[in-house]
Amino acid sequence: MKTKKIIISIILCVIITFSFSYGDAVAAMFGYSEPTAAWNWSTGGTTYNISGNSSYQTLYTEYYFTNANAYSVYITSATNSGSQMSVKLWKRTTGGKTLIDEFIVPIGGTVSKSYWSSTISYSGIYFLEFSPSAFFSGYISKIY
Repeated sequence: MKTKKIIISIILCVIITFSFSYGDAVAAMFGYSEPTAAWNWSTGGTTYNISGNSSYQTLYTEYYFTNANAYSVYITSATNSGSQMSVKLWKRTTGGKTLIDEFIVPIGGTVSKSYWSSTISYSGIYFLEFSPSAFFSGYISKIY
């Protein structure tokens, strides 16, 4: 009986490990849902490096950004991406969220965008959304 329990435990471990390691969605510094924690510009630094990949899921920055008058966003799409990638800058509002900007990053391409006080506010809460196929790297910097 003890041997049977051990075998069942091993099978369950293999199944669980396989289910977590299988798939084509991996996020580094990203999540599969909208962020709930703020990036700390004082302790984390003024540049937040990002990278992630997913063939089918939408990715979000792991943190939202606030307490800056201007941001710089730099995104490079991998040459092995299945299609161009849509990047959206959202502002969290009391009633949900508002789209601030959307841009397309071509396969193997790079896009650099800056957002100033005419577009964003110091106390506003912002985050990025990356729509599949998303294979990319880059950074978000606080300008001031």
